[in-house]
Amino acid sequence: MSCHEVSPKEIAQAIISIINFLEREKIPAWTTTIQKVIFLWLLSKNKARNIYRAYLYGPYSDIVSDMITRLQTLKYLDCDINIYQSIARSYHINRKKISSEILERLRDEYTDLQEILKKLVKINSLNDVKSISNITKIAWIEMFEKVKEYEEIYNILKKKYLWDLSRNDFDNAYRNWQQIKAYICSQD
Repeated sequence: MSCHEVSPKEIAQAIISIINFLEREKIPAWTTTIQKVIFLWLLSKNKARNIYRAYLYGPYSDIVSDMITRLQTLKYLDCDINIYQSIARSYHINRKKISSEILERLRDEYTDLQEILKKLVKINSLNDVKSISNITKIAWIEMFEKVKEYEEIYNILKKKYLWDLSRNDFDNAYRNWQQIKAYICSQD
């Protein structure tokens, strides 16, 4: 495996670590939230481009989606049934299958991921799927399109990717991205 690849084991452990963090914070672990946090985490390791692509709600990975499904099939995760079941699912750890010792070890092992989660909580972006999605859209354009100028990012976001953000949502997401970007970019 090259230094820019990520193993299925790392993805599975990161998913469980994220859900464990969100449960402790009493924040729903939506599929989209998990996808976006893993994108930011892999971005900090310079590994996101290998498994993510631009999609409807920002960066998306089939590998992450498949791993969430696999963990649910293996009964490591439970899925809430809700009115958005066909599009949005929230997950919980099955504590009969994953011990608190394992969860603690993962928390200790994935400190960089924990730091990203803490920063997202600080800017109140984990409670709102739209907020974290918008942050990752801007991150995608800055990091992969190599565009840094504010208006140009907004134009590419709207015209090239057809991501629908109001000016207010863009302003908030841009400000939030700036707050976490220094940490993300210092890790690779």
